[in-house]
Amino acid sequence: MPVALTGQIAHLEQIDKARAARLRHEALTAPVPWTAEYGLYQSGGWWTASLMNDTGNAADVTIRDCAARPTELLKHMPATAELLAELGLSYMWVRLARLEPNAFLWEHRDYRELRQVERHRLHLPLRTNSSAFLVTGGTKVHLASGGIWRLAPVHAHGVCNLLGPDRIHLIADVYHDAAYRRLAAKASLHRSQVEPLPAATPDVLNDRLGAARQLASLGFTDAAEWLLLRLFYRHAMPEGAVYDLIARMYEESGDSQTASRWLSTKHTVLALGPARGSPPPNDKEKLAPGVVPELPREAPDGTQRDLPVVGMAACPGLAARLTGIFTDTAAITHLLLSGAAGAGDAVCDGADLDLIVGVADVMLPAIVAVIDDLMRVRAGALLPGWHDRRRQIRMFSGSCSCFLTMANCARSTSASPPPPGSPGFVSGRQPPACWTGSRPAKHRRPVPAPPPSSPGVPASSRPAPAYWPSTSFWLCSCTDGSAGALRFFPPGRPA
Repeated sequence: MPVALTGQIAHLEQIDKARAARLRHEALTAPVPWTAEYGLYQSGGWWTASLMNDTGNAADVTIRDCAARPTELLKHMPATAELLAELGLSYMWVRLARLEPNAFLWEHRDYRELRQVERHRLHLPLRTNSSAFLVTGGTKVHLASGGIWRLAPVHAHGVCNLLGPDRIHLIADVYHDAAYRRLAAKASLHRSQVEPLPAATPDVLNDRLGAARQLASLGFTDAAEWLLLRLFYRHAMPEGAVYDLIARMYEESGDSQTASRWLSTKHTVLALGPARGSPPPNDKEKLAPGVVPELPREAPDGTQRDLPVVGMAACPGLAARLTGIFTDTAAITHLLLSGAAGAGDAVCDGADLDLIVGVADVMLPAIVAVIDDLMRVRAGALLPGWHDRRRQIRMFSGSCSCFLTMANCARSTSASPPPPGSPGFVSGRQPPACWTGSRPAKHRRPVPAPPPSSPGVPASSRPAPAYWPSTSFWLCSCTDGSAGALRFFPPGRPA
């Protein structure tokens, strides 16, 4: 393993499994006052709470040099307090950090605002998943739970949690002393723990820049920026290159002010000093993580109007998130949720769901061109099985042109199939456990497994058919710009 990489990230010590379980239990059950901070550095979804700082207030999460003392929160976490005491380190700050699904800490450096003394950052992953990882030095590293890891945050790095569940770490910033030297003497990094990222070729960068331009032209500016920022987690990139791409996108569109702001952001988050001729970025300008914005909608004449949403009351969380994705553009005129969820009887994750998006007729080709990138960037954790299975169809005497894609959820089976003759029984298939109760038979619709050629489905899984919950996504072209086209659909699932 390259020495330079070990200097950036390394595994120091493994925690006993029983003890790690107690630490995780405390983090999940303690009354944690999760607080949003460092908005400039993240996509949203990054929350922290202090266990040790200089004020004793757990909601004080802006780190700084100090002689740390326990907060009220640490009194609710005795196993955690015991571990911190046993390590005997000189603590500057200790906190819990939670990263939600489809959330990112963008490429950045830390410690830029602190005094020039030697300090180190330790991570103890309490809950994580395989889609949560750190990128530093063009390398992807999954910080496995139950171990103490050292990160050198003065090097450019970023963190993501693509699919969830929440990633929760205990993070301790410590000063260099004899206790730290004893712990650091065990530093190691095995090749199996790292994955070098492929270099970003000019073709890849030009393709992604073109896709971002399309999203931005339709009003999806956040998605366009995220699309480029996420390249840091997929490719080995020169330092700050993702910020340069965003600035280039805006410069080429004639928005030099926003381009300048992004160059200033690059200099701030990477501790490069102020950019020439650009105002300092505002660290508070982003929305608090987890907050769904109520974005204004404007009609062609500039007046504000609401986006009609039908059938969404049954699942307000899903409705709010989907509505938040689609309200950035005037090209989308209506939303309709149908299927079991729209009918108000979606009692489990395996329920059928249809999302119908009404699009102004002239804008349908443009929306079709960006829909895959938009959904992967903004709804990656919401629809993790999203893949492009598009087909153009005509419905109801040509008045409504529809574009259909489908996202298959992960297969779910119960321990044993229902007996023959029971509601929902289909020979050779097993319904999810949540469908084996008194749920009406009409909603136990068996969906065959995709053929072996389908993306992400190994051929070996085909001999074991199961119930496949179906989530279909319809883009509906509204020829007259009104809800008329949507009225062609009967109540419930479209024909």
